[in-house]
Amino acid sequence: MPHAPFRLLRTTAVATTILGLAAGAHLLGGGTLPAPAIMVAIMALHILCSTIATRFQISPATMVALLASSQLVLHQSFEMLSHGVRAGVAPGAPAMSHHGMSAEEHASAMMASSVPLASSGIENLSHTVQMSPWMWAAHIAATLAAAVLLAYGEDALWALAGWLRPLYRSAAVVLEIPAKSSRPAIMPRPLPRLPWRNLRANTRRGPPAGVAIFA
Repeated sequence: MPHAPFRLLRTTAVATTILGLAAGAHLLGGGTLPAPAIMVAIMALHILCSTIATRFQISPATMVALLASSQLVLHQSFEMLSHGVRAGVAPGAPAMSHHGMSAEEHASAMMASSVPLASSGIENLSHTVQMSPWMWAAHIAATLAAAVLLAYGEDALWALAGWLRPLYRSAAVVLEIPAKSSRPAIMPRPLPRLPWRNLRANTRRGPPAGVAIFA
């Protein structure tokens, strides 16, 4: 399986697309979102999970499985965290004042206030398990939309990587330039070729010395 290019870009695109569509589908289905700080934490965790998933090229079957599981996990997270914030103060819980209360009265008041909190927590948990038809439809539509967007994005990025890979490889090749031999800056002109001459030593002219000439 080939390694995937543009990991940071692909991870950010996958995380933002899935989380954005899941949040929109959750709101359209009648749900509520957690606090902004909790959403940022969910986004960071989702980016971390997407980093592991985008190490290689994602096939269509793997992408659909990841998107469906992501929608389910995000829906449960939205429901539990948003209801958990609202369930911090249970409706109808009596306001307690610690002043002027004995230890027995304080313990009984705490037990009485824990009953509505426990019941509200059980109701919220059952609500996360049971999804309304509108919520199902919204999350299924978000899954299909994310699958289409990410599939086209995957094909485009892999095509771009295939186009840029030869350029990257050619730029990475180091060409060895042979060293030039050192030559003088000014070349001397060759001397002109002299004509042929008899360069023998000068000799004495006349008859040989041992020959007597009589007149």
